[in-house]
Amino acid sequence: MWITGRNQRAGVLRGLRANTQLQAKIEGRPPGETDAFDIGATHPRTLERVQRAVASARSTAPRRGGRQRGRDAYLDTINGMVFGDGPEQGYVLGRRFAHPTQRFEFSAPPGFTLRNNPNRIVASSAKKNAKMLFDAAPKPYRGAMRSYLATVWARGARLRQVEAIKINGFSAATGWVQGQGR
Repeated sequence: MWITGRNQRAGVLRGLRANTQLQAKIEGRPPGETDAFDIGATHPRTLERVQRAVASARSTAPRRGGRQRGRDAYLDTINGMVFGDGPEQGYVLGRRFAHPTQRFEFSAPPGFTLRNNPNRIVASSAKKNAKMLFDAAPKPYRGAMRSYLATVWARGARLRQVEAIKINGFSAATGWVQGQGR
């Protein structure tokens, strides 16, 4: 596809803004907060960058009969490309998280949304002002999971209702911490 760097930049920025707007909606945040928490919050607002990139692209976009050249070849190239989470990171499917390569899954309670990050899965509820973190130990630990949770993972925090549990025959632990609101 014949595409200038400016055209490409406008499309990427539009996609970033659309993703940020979707995340704000899912998390129950007001639309006015959209740009405050996106990945470019330390740079000019995404909306402003999109407007600049679109204006720049319009002045240089090569067109033939109102259609971009090479569109079909470009679509053939990206056909089948994985967008978003891949099997190595697991998938978020509504309130369910599934990790096909590690062969586990779980569901978040009603009212919670899941976000898959490289090192953890975060479940959040705007209505309940609550978050849950699902992550793995940074390194192997020998000993009771209840002890690990209290002395390593939540070290220094006032961990409450720590409970040793079993998940599919494996030792695990659960507990909660009162966090600071934003």
